[in-house]
Amino acid sequence: QEMKVKASPHQPKEQQSEHHNSSFDMLFNFFKGDKGIVRLGAVLLLIGISFLMKTITPLFTLTPAMKCAGIALAGFAFLGLGYWLKGKQKNYALTLTGIGLAILLLNTYSAYFYFELIGYQVAILSTLIVGAFGLHLSLKNDSLPLAVLALGGGFIAPILSGVAVHVSHNLIFAYYLLLNLVILGTAYVKSWRLLNILGFISTFVLWPQWYAPENMTAMQAMLLTFFLIYLAITILYAQKEIKHNDGYVDSIITFALPFAVMGFEYETLKGVEFGYAFATGFIALLYALTALLLKPLQNLKTMKRSVIALSGIFATFTIPLVFDPQETSTLWALEGAVAIWLGLRQNSAFTKYSGFVLQGIAGYMMLGTLFKYTMPFKGEMPLTMAVLNIDFFSLMVLSLAGLFTSYLYREKHVYSFQNLSMATWGFGWL
Repeated sequence: QEMKVKASPHQPKEQQSEHHNSSFDMLFNFFKGDKGIVRLGAVLLLIGISFLMKTITPLFTLTPAMKCAGIALAGFAFLGLGYWLKGKQKNYALTLTGIGLAILLLNTYSAYFYFELIGYQVAILSTLIVGAFGLHLSLKNDSLPLAVLALGGGFIAPILSGVAVHVSHNLIFAYYLLLNLVILGTAYVKSWRLLNILGFISTFVLWPQWYAPENMTAMQAMLLTFFLIYLAITILYAQKEIKHNDGYVDSIITFALPFAVMGFEYETLKGVEFGYAFATGFIALLYALTALLLKPLQNLKTMKRSVIALSGIFATFTIPLVFDPQETSTLWALEGAVAIWLGLRQNSAFTKYSGFVLQGIAGYMMLGTLFKYTMPFKGEMPLTMAVLNIDFFSLMVLSLAGLFTSYLYREKHVYSFQNLSMATWGFGWL
């Protein structure tokens, strides 16, 4: 669960409410009231400009260069108007500035991808300059709306400009990478959750239109890069939102990130033997390493528990992708016992109950495999064969896992329900 942070009197009012609301409330508040009407108008204006570039201007004898020059002038006009009004209507001026930056990003993208007027060096440099300038202004004025309008326009530029999906995925990746690096830089100094969520959703919803599963190596590198960026963003956010000596965890990005990545991995690794198993195992390993790196930080308890839980979840997913049902049930029983031990040490109810569920599923799978695959032995069975076989070993592991759990719940010779029930469970497998 997300931990709510008490607002500081020094925080702007809009950002105080950000920590008290859900993501839907944040989005609603962003477009609420007089300021919201202006921001909604800004979004509609960007959409209108994109259609202007594609549909209306062909009615006139305008060359692509003239189109881009006109749109660039409009962007600079909004920047100038925002600068002129900054001393009179600051919030309105910042909104106009955000519109201007978004128009310039849209124009830069169209000039390179759509009209092919500039080279990639100029396009990258222009995107960096506009992004850095927008970041500077938003940080200087402590304006989240300015950052959202500017970077939001950058994210939707590939869609609004009507670029065909055959555009090189490497170029699209470089473009989205630059925008996400701007968000990462912002997260280093500001805890703007709405901006983080905007970048996350835009990246994993818009970028996949150019996703090419057949180009496995490139796609793996891209997915890993985006994964590491947003993993870093969630950690930075938790570090900046501390209450009661614990960091605020953005559950949307934290828990949606690995599953979004694995959704793309399913398409990329389809047909590759043990490919999906390797991917889930690699994600589990990354989260385990993250937990080790976060261990010295005492004020990120919930964040550490979250990454440990995700590591355990993906490790659990990996097992049935590699092993057969009987081996899976054996390993899940061991994992369940370890999870209960860890949950008791950390006083984590979720971890403890996950351990019980894993042992229960392991037992169910074991019964299914024994009844389905075990064949009656004809004749007299040697003692060694009765002991040295996979069925006996698996049953012993389930029994020992249950008995170990029972031992964990026995304190000072006092027998609890968990102690007696797990003892019965353990002896039952013998």
